[in-house]
Amino acid sequence: MLLKRLPIPVLRAFVALVWASDSPMAATYERPTREHMLPSGMMHLVFRLTDCPLHIFDPHDDLHGQSVGSALVGGVRSRYYVRESSAPSCSVGAVLRPGAGPLLFGVTADQLAERHTALEDLWGSSARSVRERLLEVENAEHRLVVLESELAARLPRVRSLHPAIASVIDVMPTLHSVEAAVRHSGISHRQFIAQFRRAVGLAPKTYLGFCGFSAHCSPSERASPSPWRRWLRRQATAIRRTSIAIFWRSPVSHP
Repeated sequence: MLLKRLPIPVLRAFVALVWASDSPMAATYERPTREHMLPSGMMHLVFRLTDCPLHIFDPHDDLHGQSVGSALVGGVRSRYYVRESSAPSCSVGAVLRPGAGPLLFGVTADQLAERHTALEDLWGSSARSVRERLLEVENAEHRLVVLESELAARLPRVRSLHPAIASVIDVMPTLHSVEAAVRHSGISHRQFIAQFRRAVGLAPKTYLGFCGFSAHCSPSERASPSPWRRWLRRQATAIRRTSIAIFWRSPVSHP
């Protein structure tokens, strides 16, 4: 079974797709099979969870090929290559967008192009640690969660803004609740609130109110109030009640 989907929102500026194949690890072919792999114009990150060897051949007069490791980066290619395998693949991977290479691996895309590179050469022992974590997980969807977590931890903050918050800011006017914003961000509720306040200076609920104000104050909205307008009315009522309570608690003489 092959599972493919979009990554969590915080990764979408850098990752086009995440995928996991869940073939039986003990299965083998009667004889090795070869496939012609066409270039896609994208860089790939792959963790192979089976121990059967995988060989890569150049399409022109390559008799011996290259044995690739269990965690690797497939650089952008301008021509096809030949892949030989002796068993169905049980793998987890990501298709990376242009610009992701330097952020995730510390090298430019042209340094990785036209070849496969062992991830251990780029991440050191962390490559083995991530693969071991993937092996501990039993199904494809949970393996994708582990992979996404690792990639999100390695990506830097964009313009000093947390990637999760950067992914939400532009779409906040289209969201209808803080819970929807949290789901869109892909991080926990507590972390979202803290990071949002740090980046914006307001609580998400307050910021949502400002986002909805101008869009929901037309004459038609006044005739048939939207959820945003009802929310704003509740906020105004709460502010008035708070102001009155503070006024009556104040020890200052009132004129």
